[in-house]
Amino acid sequence: MKIRLSKYAALFLLPALFHPHLHAQEKPRIIGMAHMAYYVNDLKQARDYYEGFLGFQEAFTLKNRDGSDHVVFIKINDHQFIQLYAEPVTNYGYIHDAGFETNDAKGMRDHLASIGIAVPPAVTKNEEGDLSFNLTEPSGFTIQIIQYMPGSKVTATKGKFMPATRISDHIDHIGLLVKDRETTWKFYSDAFGFTKEGDGSKMAVPDSIDRFEIGWEKRKPEEARFHIKDHICLSNPNVPKMTAEIAAKPQMKQFPDAIADVHQLPNGKNVVEIYDLNKNRVEVMEPPKAGDVAMASTAPAGSSSETSGSKKSSQGGAKGAPRKVELPHPFYWAAPDALRGDWQGTGGLVAQVVSVMDKIYSKEDLIPQQDDNAKYEIHLFKQFDQPHDIPVAVLNGTLANGVLPLEGDGWTGLIENGHLMAKNGNQSIDLQRITRLSPTLGMKPPQGAIVLFDGKNMDEWSKMMEKEWLKEDGPCKWHLVPGDAVESVPRSGNCISKRTFGDAKIHVEFRTIGGPTNSGVYIQDRYEANINETYGSLTANPNGQFDNSIATKPGIRASRPVLEWQTFDIDFKAPRFDASGQKTADAKVTLMLNGEPLYNDHILGPVTLNAAKLGEAPKGPIQLQEHGMPVQFRNIWVLETSQ
Repeated sequence: MKIRLSKYAALFLLPALFHPHLHAQEKPRIIGMAHMAYYVNDLKQARDYYEGFLGFQEAFTLKNRDGSDHVVFIKINDHQFIQLYAEPVTNYGYIHDAGFETNDAKGMRDHLASIGIAVPPAVTKNEEGDLSFNLTEPSGFTIQIIQYMPGSKVTATKGKFMPATRISDHIDHIGLLVKDRETTWKFYSDAFGFTKEGDGSKMAVPDSIDRFEIGWEKRKPEEARFHIKDHICLSNPNVPKMTAEIAAKPQMKQFPDAIADVHQLPNGKNVVEIYDLNKNRVEVMEPPKAGDVAMASTAPAGSSSETSGSKKSSQGGAKGAPRKVELPHPFYWAAPDALRGDWQGTGGLVAQVVSVMDKIYSKEDLIPQQDDNAKYEIHLFKQFDQPHDIPVAVLNGTLANGVLPLEGDGWTGLIENGHLMAKNGNQSIDLQRITRLSPTLGMKPPQGAIVLFDGKNMDEWSKMMEKEWLKEDGPCKWHLVPGDAVESVPRSGNCISKRTFGDAKIHVEFRTIGGPTNSGVYIQDRYEANINETYGSLTANPNGQFDNSIATKPGIRASRPVLEWQTFDIDFKAPRFDASGQKTADAKVTLMLNGEPLYNDHILGPVTLNAAKLGEAPKGPIQLQEHGMPVQFRNIWVLETSQ
């Protein structure tokens, strides 16, 4: 693939760039993004990935004292690199550091010290021969400030090691998952003069086309999230073409899970997320066009109504305009929300408070918009989890200054200081937020049960062969995450138990972590108990519905909100067969969702959709489905019962 030098690359031809004396009168500033430094545990495989697979070339390597390789510099252009550190993870966030290039390292150090930012007492030459120093930004990441110097290892590579095979010639931005966005905005603005774009998820570097991205989730960042959120974003003019080209490379067999997600932003730009074997994330995105506005981050939580958002269809390209999207829909990570969930109190009614942005995230044909933020929908019921229930009233409101005014179906009220207060004529309610835990949440396996997952490992599971569901295809490739849980990895494949089961009692705990969510638990690899994000939905298929083997929906919607743990308790009776193999009795199931009965000794079958090709059998494995969207599981056990 031939790559032309970008406009940014033309700047590298200026002779003054590597001569600091010519900048003596300039104010110290950040010129642009210099590098992202990742930890890797196998330099050979990392080189195969970044050079052979992504088409870059190694510029030089720093050595350990014993002569072994320590840091590999993968060159993007004369000023930008990916650095690979062969050492154990020690710094915050799984990355070694992010590098910013400056025109005056000493002047930048003095400026930062003058505004109270902790910096070293002096600027020194690093091992590459450039002036640099490190600082720790508010979330804990290490930022290296670097000034390239004449005669350094970096400047010696000028014009070299930039093959046309590389997937990009420019870092568009570096992105980090931060703890607090207000603190982060202030720090990078005060320290470096970065300015917010759009909703603030991107910050512009003055006098540069480079950008800096912050991700936030309204929850304390967890280690398991860093590989997903911290990243380098490379620019490529035709992402679908580039993706097809690397997918056709022979190295794809060595890195089968590298291409994790391809999607299209509302403004029409295509994006691909790719990961190395250490799960370091590289995003590749088509470059900004004239007039583009920074896109809203998928990380911040907001809200929106079921009829809000932008519908994707066949024409147009402006933000919010209809547009046909042939690529997979993006997944949006949910954030904790103090209002979302169940409310109970006085007045004879209960409520579900639904962040309407959650509802938009759950619909694959809607794209959230900025003005959907802070909108909520409130459903008033007589009781929770009643069969075929419909709301007494539906209220709507938009949160402002900590108060959510409510109105709808003759009711008016507000949510303020932890109370939902509303009135309709002589009837009034005063409700508080509650958490309704499933009565079987955390249930210990009974004597004789087979523990399939207890948070320690996935030894009882294998990856399911894509086209032959009953066959194993190596180890399950999902990730263990904090809380004794495992998280499905998009495009890594479904996982099946190594053991097979007939009649059995099955306990599974799960939680959805964003939207849209599409997963499930398949009994015998055939009968699917569906998992999706349906809290607050009055029409969508509910959690626990047997989508492919029971034609009718269960009458009770007992789902919990996104990010809350839920339970399936399943009593399964396998189909019966005579000596000739003829079926004599149908499979039956009793399923409890969060302690509420959805099915009671209900006949299963005939099986439809993809599982239909398997037929039915006395025994089969349990499948946990991965459908391109992450979901978490924990505490899975099976008690076999008598045939």
